[in-house]
Amino acid sequence: ISKKVIIANSMAMVADNIFNLPVEEISSGVAWLGIVAYSLQIYFDFSGYSDMAIGLAIMFGFKLPVNFFSPYKAKNIADFWRRWHITLSRMIREYLWDPVSLAMTRIAIRSKYGTFWFFVATSLAPTLFTFFWIGLWHGAGWNFILFGILHGSYITIYNFWSQLKQRLNYLKIITNQTIANFLARFITFICVGVGWVFFRAESLYGAKSILSS
Repeated sequence: ISKKVIIANSMAMVADNIFNLPVEEISSGVAWLGIVAYSLQIYFDFSGYSDMAIGLAIMFGFKLPVNFFSPYKAKNIADFWRRWHITLSRMIREYLWDPVSLAMTRIAIRSKYGTFWFFVATSLAPTLFTFFWIGLWHGAGWNFILFGILHGSYITIYNFWSQLKQRLNYLKIITNQTIANFLARFITFICVGVGWVFFRAESLYGAKSILSS
């Protein structure tokens, strides 16, 4: 309850005030404050409700799975979705990603696609398709669809970059693991925060106002 009442509600007041400002009153610092505030609000809101549901279920003799596992500690966007809304991610993976990815992989192998088109067929297309529906699941609006497609693009870029690093060792320029982990978490949080702008803004114009600032 403290997650919801103390942290989420407090962050909501900050985020609501900033997201409702006219575009000419939103400076760069204010925009980033709004993004961080909403990022904390939505996490502690969802996580708090999930914790309450888990606690209530235990009282009635049921055991529900953990739904949030420190998602803002994720080192990459794929790791974020393994930690964020875990039950939704599991359902989407089993009923959308796995069947579509398997079907596209079979087509790519049967058609003997080259490296690029094999990546498009087996990674890019299934990922964007899956995250399109994740966005639409959250709400019927262009903001939510763009939220989903943006995260699908994040995942695709991450997969491409991971494969590239395996083939080109000179891309691994940061050898200090502490610095690498910090940068990985920082970049992931910034990307997720930008995605939350589309999730929170009431219109595409509102999202554009925050992002342009």
